[in-house]
This record gives sequence, C-alpha cells and structure tokens, in this order.
Amino acid sequence: MLLDAVTLVTALAALAGLVAAVAAPVLRLNSAITRLSTLIDRALRDMEALKERDEELRRSAKESHERLHSRIDRAGDRLQDHESRLITLETREEAGK
Repeated sequence: MLLDAVTLVTALAALAGLVAAVAAPVLRLNSAITRLSTLIDRALRDMEALKERDEELRRSAKESHERLHSRIDRAGDRLQDHESRLITLETREEAGK
C-alpha cells in the first residue's frame, strides 16, 4: 500500500511538472498572439485610412488634370485664332503689293 501511495505521489508530481512545463510556453504564445492581433488590427485600420487618402488624392489629381487640359484647349483655341489673324493680315499685305 505504501508503494502505491509513493507511486501515486510521484506520478502526480510528474504530471504537475508536465503541466507547468507546457503551460508556461502556452501562456507566452497566447500573449504573443494577442500582441500580433492588436498590431494587425492597427495595421488594417491604418491601411484603410491610407486607401481613403489615396482615393482623395487621385480624385483631386484627376480634377486638376481636367482643369489643366481645359486651359490647354483654350490656349490652343486662342493660338488658332492668332494664326488665323496672321494669315489674314499676310494675305491682305500680299494683295496690297
């Protein structure tokens, strides 16, 4: 009977040691997973904010390009008007000679 009690105590001590040996790394792993989860959540929020800002910048750039193209078109029209006037003046000058 005494041997059975000693064996039982030894087995329980070994089991407690095994639980302690496994529990410590599991707890460290759990805290690392929690930190990583927090970092990923923050990175995802930051990425969404960057996507929104990128969309705003793209929209602004598109509007700016449209304004520039409009100004270029108007300048082209004015240049064409000047060319027409010069041709008219040159034609009159040549006819007057």
